[in-house]
Amino acid sequence: MRLIKSILSISIGLSLSSTLLAHEEPTLEPSSAKQSLVELFNNYSPCCVRIRCTKEGKPCFLSGFFVSPDGYILTAVTHGSDFYVETALGQITTAQKIGEDEILAICLLKANLSKEQTVPYFSLMQSVPPVAIGESIVSLSCKLGQAVAPQKGYVTDMCDRCLGHEFPITYVRSTLAIESGDSGGAVLNRQGNLCGMLLHAIEGTRETFYVPQWALERIYQNLLIFGHVTHGYAGIHVETCWDKQQNQVCLRIVSIDAGSPGEQYKFKVGDILTHLNGVELYTLEDLKNYLFLADQGVLWFTVIRDNKTLQLPLKMRKNK
Repeated sequence: MRLIKSILSISIGLSLSSTLLAHEEPTLEPSSAKQSLVELFNNYSPCCVRIRCTKEGKPCFLSGFFVSPDGYILTAVTHGSDFYVETALGQITTAQKIGEDEILAICLLKANLSKEQTVPYFSLMQSVPPVAIGESIVSLSCKLGQAVAPQKGYVTDMCDRCLGHEFPITYVRSTLAIESGDSGGAVLNRQGNLCGMLLHAIEGTRETFYVPQWALERIYQNLLIFGHVTHGYAGIHVETCWDKQQNQVCLRIVSIDAGSPGEQYKFKVGDILTHLNGVELYTLEDLKNYLFLADQGVLWFTVIRDNKTLQLPLKMRKNK
């Protein structure tokens, strides 16, 4: 992307411990050297957890991983309750829900640790190179509620929509298999950098989508501070088309929601969007990802309308 930097099978009779052992945090600095599947598992599985919760009155099993030394965990579930977390070393504790996002189906938990305890974790603040189509990746997840295990796959595409569903951001499509318990698993490149989180399977295929790391950083910060993700809402709907006059692919507004910021700031159907805050817009994914990351300040669009170039401001609203 040009505008972005670059499920615990717990039996009823199991005695639950409310604490986790303190661990020395592993070094999770970016590496330029590829690691074997065994190395990746040994180095990073301590950062991963399997989770059991209750959803709609039924037990739900999923995966997750620590994103801070004091026990914050990202996982892929909404409307869950009664969370239990088990580490790769078998320690079990309860966890409380800090926030969740229904649109992206992501939840932030906080494991109940004592003040002195720390856990190994993946840092979301590292600069991770964007993955390329065909790149080899690895997931660490708890398939069918079993212990954390690795699996290998490949990046196959970057998608902002699938089977009629439009995504709020660009997801990464991959050959990583996903079954009950895999959702929320960590996705790594072969250098051991966190690339994202397994989200859901693509219906009718053996492929999956995962949320990229750059989005997880923003999601984590929003959930930690607000308890929800502050999706920006502009109310303009854009499609990719061919501009004969410019002789290039462009982004054209095809509809505008009534009462939306787009209508308020005088955008019109047929407007061609060429730049956002001075940065050229190449693809629909560029625009969507930028809006996802944008704060609630005023954005400036360069627009071509009736062969004239205009500079139009737009102030997004929080959510729709």
